[in-house]
Amino acid sequence: MTTELSAVRVALDLLYAPSRVRIAKSRPLPARVAFLLRVAARDAEAEDEAARASERSREAVHAAALFFIEQVLFDAESDSYRILGVDRSASMVELRRNMALLLRVYHPDVERDADRASSVAKVTQAWDNLKTPERRIRYDETHPPIELGMSKTSASRSKIGSKSESKGRIGWERRSAGRRETRDPAEKFIRLLHAILVLFGLGRRRVRRRS
Repeated sequence: MTTELSAVRVALDLLYAPSRVRIAKSRPLPARVAFLLRVAARDAEAEDEAARASERSREAVHAAALFFIEQVLFDAESDSYRILGVDRSASMVELRRNMALLLRVYHPDVERDADRASSVAKVTQAWDNLKTPERRIRYDETHPPIELGMSKTSASRSKIGSKSESKGRIGWERRSAGRRETRDPAEKFIRLLHAILVLFGLGRRRVRRRS
C-alpha cells in the first residue's frame, strides 16, 4: 500500500485488532490522515482507491476510517491539533480542510444522535482554538505538547513525583549527613568519657546560660 494510503492501512489494522488502539494513541499520527478523512466522508474516489489498494470492500475501509477517528483522533487526551488529524506544523489550509471533512462526516443532517452532536462539538471547538494565527499562538502557549504515551494526568503526576523525589532525596542526604556527624568515633568517645566523669563527680556538668 502506498504512502498515500498509510493511514488507511493503520485504520484497517486497528479495526481488525482493536487491542492495538492503545499503542496507536501513544504514537504520532500516520501519514495522509486527510485521505482517510475523505474515505470517512464518503468521497467516492477516495473510497474506491482505498478499497482497491487494500483489497477490502468500500464498507470495510469506511468503517475503518470511522473507527480510527473515534478511537484515535477523538481520544479524551487528544489536543486540538490531533482532533483535527494534524501535527503542530500543519498549515492553516490543512487545518481548515480537515475541519471541513470531519464536519461532513458528522454533520447532523446525515444522522441525528447524541454521539454525532458530541463529535461535532469536539471538531468545532478544536477549530475555534486554532482558526486564526493569534488564537493558535495563544493555544500553543497554554497547551504545550504532551509527551506521547503519557496522559495529561500522568504528565502532571510525573512532575509532582519528580519534585517530591528530589525533596525526599535532599532530606535523606541531610539526615544521613547528620547521622554521620554524630557517629564519628572520636566524638562518641569524648561524649562517653564526659558522661562517666560527670557520673563520678569528676567532671563539670554543662550549665546552660539563661538568656
